[in-house]
Amino acid sequence: MSQLLPSLAELEQHAQAQPEFASWRQGYGPFEHKLETQAAVFRLAHQLVQAGHQADLAAVYRLLQAIDRIASAGLWLVVHMTYAERVRLDGSALAAEDFKPRPEGHTGGALNMVPAYAGYLGLNALTGKTRAWMMGQGHCVAAIEALNVLTDNLHPEQAQAYGGGEEGLNRLLQDFYGYRLASDGSPLAPLGSHVNPHTAGGIAEGGYLGFAELEYAHMPLPGETLVAFLSDGRPRNSAVVTGFRAGGAPRIAAWHCR
Repeated sequence: MSQLLPSLAELEQHAQAQPEFASWRQGYGPFEHKLETQAAVFRLAHQLVQAGHQADLAAVYRLLQAIDRIASAGLWLVVHMTYAERVRLDGSALAAEDFKPRPEGHTGGALNMVPAYAGYLGLNALTGKTRAWMMGQGHCVAAIEALNVLTDNLHPEQAQAYGGGEEGLNRLLQDFYGYRLASDGSPLAPLGSHVNPHTAGGIAEGGYLGFAELEYAHMPLPGETLVAFLSDGRPRNSAVVTGFRAGGAPRIAAWHCR
């Protein structure tokens, strides 16, 4: 196929030939797909099939539809983590007593991170390769924890605490900024306000803005790939990375706005 992006007419023809593409391009919930995105995905899908990563184009578009749905659910869960003590999976309304009297959480930044991390999970699934990740704003961890719970991407201690459907999700909400301590003074819940040892895949807290931006270019070893979610929050705290280690590994920088 041509390296040029397809025209609108070609996209329309492709939608007629590929119902899964037609379904995906309609978007889902808060997610809309502009023509530029549709054209890029058209090209990406063909490249994935040609490279042998996916069996056919329909498989790519079905997975992209799943990413939209997972991300939409992630946005929903992040908001509940900040404001609510419980969820209602039957869709019924929350009562006044279901809300936290003192909401806490960096909700705006976490909401921005949800589609970024969902895209990261989708990239891994589309290519059959798991990449390392790090996040410049560790206090946006609600996005990571929410999507990890929804996709069952959990360490055993979190799976035990937060798995099992509505009951586990309610425990997640109650533990988020819960501050409960065990008898030895350690945190009682396998959850934190930043990326922490219980966060599946977490390799850096990301608590002081700018550190990830300084480190990510030098972290992966040859043969490794690192996805870095870089923040626009405090770029003045970061020096500009001017060089990479010779023979270093691939890095993918994903810029997200808080």
